[in-house]
Amino acid sequence: MLSPKLIKSSEWMDDQKASVLFAPFREKSLNPNSWEKKMNFWTSALLECAQSHGDLVMDLKTYRNYFERQGKHPKCLETVLKEMLRTGKLQRMADFERQSSSWMRWGVDTFLRRPVVWGLTQLLATGTSAEDEVFLIPDQVKRKSAEVLAHHHSKVQHEATDNVMEVSAFRAQCLGMLKSEAECDIVLKQLELDRKLLVTRSKDGSMIVKICGQSEARVQPVQELELNIFRIRKVMKCLEQQIETLSEQCDSYTAEAKKLVREQRKTVALHQLRKRRTLQRQIDKKSSCIDTLHDIIHRIEDATSNEMVVKAYESGVSAIRQLTGDVNIDKVDQVLDDLQEVLQEQEDVSEAIAGVSLPGSEVNTDALEKELYDLLAEGPGKGDSVVMEPASVGGGHRSFAERSNSDMDALISGLSGQSLIDLPEVPASPPGMRSSSRSPQKNLEYAS
Repeated sequence: MLSPKLIKSSEWMDDQKASVLFAPFREKSLNPNSWEKKMNFWTSALLECAQSHGDLVMDLKTYRNYFERQGKHPKCLETVLKEMLRTGKLQRMADFERQSSSWMRWGVDTFLRRPVVWGLTQLLATGTSAEDEVFLIPDQVKRKSAEVLAHHHSKVQHEATDNVMEVSAFRAQCLGMLKSEAECDIVLKQLELDRKLLVTRSKDGSMIVKICGQSEARVQPVQELELNIFRIRKVMKCLEQQIETLSEQCDSYTAEAKKLVREQRKTVALHQLRKRRTLQRQIDKKSSCIDTLHDIIHRIEDATSNEMVVKAYESGVSAIRQLTGDVNIDKVDQVLDDLQEVLQEQEDVSEAIAGVSLPGSEVNTDALEKELYDLLAEGPGKGDSVVMEPASVGGGHRSFAERSNSDMDALISGLSGQSLIDLPEVPASPPGMRSSSRSPQKNLEYAS
């Protein structure tokens, strides 16, 4: 299945352009721009096709059939694969398999074995076809490895007990996301190369895989505690399988006993029931053991959680001590006393400044009142003046408010006796109707 982008492209839809694309490559020196354009087209087309199919590897024969057009197949893909191999967009499967996760073996492979093998391969591969050779797609492998790792982390309930398991169990977990066991092996190898996974062998010969935690940058070596948890889980799995087998035998004894009862063979039926009861007691014991092991696992998880909490508490206490290392109750009391003293001094200074009377700042109230009376006396018209009463009446001294009120009353009474200018009457009709409402006599007067 080709990508819609490729199918709708002008190069694919145009017969002339497609014939040029399907033809073998010419020498690059003849037309470098055209050569690069054609190479980029096929490189993008191959990678998009691999991504749409979900392939981690590709080979020339399979992908040549993918790009069939009008019964024709491209004759240039072998050159494209070699160029992708040279630029690192593809990798030979043999080179990937020779890679090792051990640092020492990695050094040997990188600086000794790989150069020799590459040289021999170049010498022996001259003139040979890459028809059956399988190439790895590194970007696709890394992307799928990240998806598998994220899928595992989504299933982890407790990192202390769920990141160590048998290789077969992890492979079974991966097969739901991969096409084959071969792809599963590729993903396991890539995770191991990325230091996200570690494969080791236990003392009893079991292959164990440890996956890095979600918050870890790389996987850590397997600890003895993790091996003990793995042994407990393995024993639990073995007991569960034994219980399943014993349960099947119990069912068969029960069915046999019913059959014998129908045949009136009660003695043999009782014998079958005794065997079933014996198996039932074994099942009960094994179930009790499984419950005990489950409880041990839960206690280990709780202990791990408690350890994490205690470490968090210790970190918090250390941080608080660093922040409040120089602060104690005596220092706090001293600071509060100093603050109270400073505030009291500031208040005393403010009061002292507010009580200072500068020379010449005293105001003569009598002089201000006389000036006010003179201003009030000048308020009416030029020819008429209001007689103001003196400040003291009957030998007694009145307050400023009393004198102001009495003087204001005298001023108002003086103004009331003045003649007012005659003002025109207020019209009783709107301006537009004023001319029509005049009497004829008035109209004549206005006309004259």
